Formats: sequence, C-alpha cells, structure tokens
Amino acid sequence: MARARVTIIGLGLVGTSMGLAIRRGKPELEVVGHDLNPDASKRAQKLGAIEKSEWNLINAVSSADLLILSVPAMAIKEVIELTKDDMKEGLVITDTAGSKGEVLQWARDLLPPHVSFVGGDPMVGPRDSQAAPQADLFAGVTYCISPLPTTPNEALQVVIGLLNLIGARVYFVDPHEHDGYVGLADHLSFMLSTALLRMTSSSASKPGSPQGDVRLSADVHRMIGPTFLRSASFSSIDPKTYRDLCLTNRDSIVRWLAAFREHLDGLSEIVESNDPKALEKLFDDALTLRASAEQPYRDADLEAEAHTIRTTSGFGLNELLGFRRRTPPERGKPNSGKRGA
Repeated sequence: MARARVTIIGLGLVGTSMGLAIRRGKPELEVVGHDLNPDASKRAQKLGAIEKSEWNLINAVSSADLLILSVPAMAIKEVIELTKDDMKEGLVITDTAGSKGEVLQWARDLLPPHVSFVGGDPMVGPRDSQAAPQADLFAGVTYCISPLPTTPNEALQVVIGLLNLIGARVYFVDPHEHDGYVGLADHLSFMLSTALLRMTSSSASKPGSPQGDVRLSADVHRMIGPTFLRSASFSSIDPKTYRDLCLTNRDSIVRWLAAFREHLDGLSEIVESNDPKALEKLFDDALTLRASAEQPYRDADLEAEAHTIRTTSGFGLNELLGFRRRTPPERGKPNSGKRGA
C-alpha cells in the first residue's frame, strides 16, 4: 500500500523547514519536493527535508495527498492553473504566502470541486535572509489559516494537524482582515527597509533610476553599522516575494504607508520641540512596546477528539499528522481575533 504523500512546491527557507519538521515528526509520510532551482532541490534533499525531488511540476502535484505551496503569491496562481486538471480526488492544498485575499479568490475560481484549499501564513519573519532551514522554524509561531467557505471541515482538520505537527500556534482569521493587519505587521517593514536603503544612494532615491545603477554612497557606506542593517533587513532574498505582496496587498500597504507619513510628521514635531521630557517619553513608550512585541501572544487553546480522514492512498492524514481536533469560528460570524496557544 502506498504511503500518504506530502508534496512541497518551493524549497526556500519556509518550504525546506516545513519538510524538515514533517519528516522529523512523521517519518512514515512520504515528502516530495519541487523547485525551479535545481540547487534548492538538491540542498533540501541533502538536508533530509524531502525524500525525493520531482522535477516535473505536474507529476509532483498529481501524486500528492497534501500539497503545500511555498512560493511567492503570483506563482500560486500559476501552479494552480498548470496543474488543476491533474489533481486527484480528495487533495488538500495549503499555502504559505504573506497575502490571503487574492490567493483564496484564485483557489475559489480555479480549483476543481474535488480539491480543498486552506490558506495559510506562518508569522516567521523578520529573519535573516541567509538563515538556514530548520525543523523548529515554526515552533511557537502564530500560523494564520483562512479556509474557503466551501472548505470541508475534514480538509481543514488535515491542515490543523499539519500545524500541530510542526509546533505552530493556529490562528483562524478572515483573509481580508489578515491582509489589513499584516500590511502593518510585516509588509510595511520591508517597504521601510527599502526606503532606508534607497536613501543611501542618490541614484536610487528617485523612481525610474536606471536598473543596475544602484550603489551605496561612499560617505554613507563607511558609517553603516549593525543598527542600520537591523533596520534595513529582509526575510527573503527573492525580490519576487516582495513584488507579489505589493501586487496582491496593494491597498493595505498604501494605507499603512500613508499612516506612517503621519507618524513621521509627529516625530519631527517632537524632535523640533527640543523638549527633553517629551523625547524621553517618546522612546520610553517605544521601548515598552518593543518589549511587549518580543513576548509571544497567549490565549486559550480549543481541543476536542480527532477523527480520521482517509486519503486515496489508504492512510489517514489526520492519524499520521497527530491531529488534535479544533473547532473553527462559525462561518458568517465575526472572528474573535484570538489566537490559539
């Protein structure tokens, strides 16, 4: 009897770490990987994140019981369009993209009825873009999930079982609510990093600068230290990741950039006031908020008995993933905004 198969499309930091976590927790699952970059596939296999690499995308998808799309947002649409006719009955798909509204719309419009989709977004950033994949990447991390209204509870349970297995903390969230707040909590950060870096180069400080004519000013470069580098950090080295987040979460990013301009004006007024008490309070409040942000969010966890979902391979994914059943918010009712412990 064939083993239940998990296929991971995209073997960067998140996809490879996902494979490592699954194989460590449930080695009886078959984990297959696919990446356009053959070096990424080789590295993932060498690390033990995948059992084998499948270079053909359709073959990789057609054999999957659980499909994890760990690619930039726009590539998710491309994968679905290319492979939707080859997806087998009962396939459960989830993704790791940082925007959810458009991704779920593509899933709703393009996927065949015999396939289920649950949107996902692990809050694993910001991290060093050169960080090595690790099985513990998701341990204790808030992992947003947004099912379609038509997603069967059985498919949702498979994804929750996966998140339990990798040690993540499940957070049910409306996709548009997700995109609104992640625009501040994540996407604004890489826009500010971009602005800081553009300010170091006169050639890149204006839109429309010639491509390839981007370099640091010598005067600024000699002054750059760890503080600047921490402020101007990125969690991925792939520009397509940020391009796609701007394309799929444009309104939220534009809104938060406008709000940030207002905050900058307020900061400028405080500095110009030359008021020691106001300045000290400004940074005292900021440091207090920073300390709070370092602490993980805590809330009650809802658990119930599990039941098994049989795959076409004859194995129960919930059984294999160590699923502990969790009840999602009722459809049509507002989300409580609470995260699972």
